[in-house]
Amino acid sequence: MRRLDGLIARGRHANATVEWSLESLRSPWSEFHHAPSREPRKPIELKPLGDWPDDPLYELRKKLRRQYIERIAPGPKEVQRFLETQVPVAGTREARFMALETVDDFLAFDAARRFALTNEIPLEVGLHFELEFAPDSPPHDSEWLRCSNFIVRRYATARRRHAQ
Repeated sequence: MRRLDGLIARGRHANATVEWSLESLRSPWSEFHHAPSREPRKPIELKPLGDWPDDPLYELRKKLRRQYIERIAPGPKEVQRFLETQVPVAGTREARFMALETVDDFLAFDAARRFALTNEIPLEVGLHFELEFAPDSPPHDSEWLRCSNFIVRRYATARRRHAQ
């Protein structure tokens, strides 16, 4: 508008016009411009929860994780089964002569090694075997691991360990 006024004042474009409309001035403070008032809160309705949706992939992962945990930390029964395959009945075998062929053999051997090292032998294993840490003898050295030697004695029959 200022430019148009300037042109008209200098005598140029004396009949120039601009088409436009002016809006009526309204106050922004009106009862029609306020937000609608809130309705009173509705009470919470108790509804039963729906079933958790089945996710086959989640269930499979859960199953595989459980199997992994059970496998990576063999229990006394798995250690006992491993030692039964390695030690003759009423015989003795040093750990350095034990053959490790599978991952399960390795895990059971490592658990037996820890039992011998700490002398905390579970009752299930202690009924059939005696494990003795033997650090002065040559170590077990295989492609699986190198560790201190221990001796496993198998009883002819299962017996109860007496408290020492």
